[in-house]
Amino acid sequence: TSTVVIRESGNVSSITDNGTGIYIVNFTTAMADTAYSTMVTCDQAEFAGMGSATTSSVTVHCVTRQDSLSRSDNEFMNVAIFR
Repeated sequence: TSTVVIRESGNVSSITDNGTGIYIVNFTTAMADTAYSTMVTCDQAEFAGMGSATTSSVTVHCVTRQDSLSRSDNEFMNVAIFR
């Protein structure tokens, strides 16, 4: 909820806090293309999902209320990327 921390890196070089409930996950080694899947969970959010994806990063977010798209910082956010 304050400083983002990588718990297990698995090709993640850094995480950028890009505003309330929005994060950019940066890859150590670029993906071959953008045809990868991302699974996102947030501990206290109604909805979690993926935004834009490039070969070097993916944007993910947590939304407290899906009807109003109110984004929120959560204590835990989990991101898994499948290629």
